[in-house]
Amino acid sequence: MHIRIDIALQQLEVVAPDGTSIRCYPISTAANGAGESEGSGCTPRGRHRIRAKIGNNAPRGAAFKGRRPTGQIWSPHVAAENPECDWILSRILWLVGEEPGFNRGGSVDSMRRYIYIHGTGDDQPMGEPRSHGCIRMTNDDVIELFDLIEPGTKVDIEEGQARSPAVPVRPRPIHLLFDLDGTLIDSAPAIVASYKAAFEACQITPTRSIDESIVGPPMSETLRILSGSNDPVLISQLTTNFIDRYDTHGIFATVAFAGVSEML
Repeated sequence: MHIRIDIALQQLEVVAPDGTSIRCYPISTAANGAGESEGSGCTPRGRHRIRAKIGNNAPRGAAFKGRRPTGQIWSPHVAAENPECDWILSRILWLVGEEPGFNRGGSVDSMRRYIYIHGTGDDQPMGEPRSHGCIRMTNDDVIELFDLIEPGTKVDIEEGQARSPAVPVRPRPIHLLFDLDGTLIDSAPAIVASYKAAFEACQITPTRSIDESIVGPPMSETLRILSGSNDPVLISQLTTNFIDRYDTHGIFATVAFAGVSEML
């Protein structure tokens, strides 16, 4: 299941894996049109996914600031007392871009621009662009959508047919970026050997076997588990021992995964 947003049609569609439309909602995207730049007030285009769902079981109309409930519940009276407020209500679906250089990273990062799908005041119209960059929905619709989808759901934001000449279409990147460690090269044996050497240098017996199952979490967390200690001096010394071993021996023991050279 994925979400398709059409800026020209001011429409959000939930699409099943077989292409069937499950739901179709009216929305309100940016008054400034489509665009990815930070500070533009525009709705970003391209491939995204749901980074986080925020507001589960919150009351309808519950107000959020900085993704935390303020304790206010929207009403015409509350809105009249806060005429300049850009209300984020009921539920938040926080988007993260999936296209480095276009909607992810640098000054075009949708997540760091805090682009959400969220509820808005009952007095705000749908079907016309009014937001400051986010995708607004009615409170009832965003609550229903929140319950339909899960974190990681893909979201495609399309500009549609009515392109604004004031916002040029940024060319899509042609570069492919790969993570090296653990993606292109197998560094696990060198990491395991370096952890073992770190403990041997301190003449400490680890609390559990050091094998490839410990590869992955942050080093400080792994060292606290293996040492059974939160002593910052000890953790610092173990970290230094690990880095010394990896930089002098481990780095030369890493090899590319099978097929990587042919793929590149």
